[in-house]
Amino acid sequence: LGDRRREAVVLSNLGDALVRGGKPDQAIARYQQALRVAREFRDQHGEAYTLVGLGEAHLRAGRCDTARDLLEQGLAVDRAIGHRWGEGRALHLLGMLWDELGDGRLARRHWRRALRCFEEIGAPEHREVLERLRSAETHNGAAGNMS
Repeated sequence: LGDRRREAVVLSNLGDALVRGGKPDQAIARYQQALRVAREFRDQHGEAYTLVGLGEAHLRAGRCDTARDLLEQGLAVDRAIGHRWGEGRALHLLGMLWDELGDGRLARRHWRRALRCFEEIGAPEHREVLERLRSAETHNGAAGNMS
């Protein structure tokens, strides 16, 4: 039982490494395996983490529709279980997705929400989101309008 749960964690971590290494399609296969295990054990935290990882992998592979669906699923689970870091991660990636699709307004809205999540819990990820948000708002001529 514990070995299967550890297997899901290892598979998700491997997926993370593959995404960072520029191999999103290989990451997807690992995340899909991890998601099956997480769901088998009704591990909502693992399910949410893996759904968001799958979403990021599809985003990096250029499959924005699939990415959006997975990120929103992961976000919904994170919200349901009150996992603010996971919520921030999903929102940050949704911001990147909307930026990729050319909708700066939606990108900034998601980044602002991600920033609030990360700041509430003191997560270091807030710096990256803040920098991305500032850059987007400066680029859009909206510098200083961070609300």
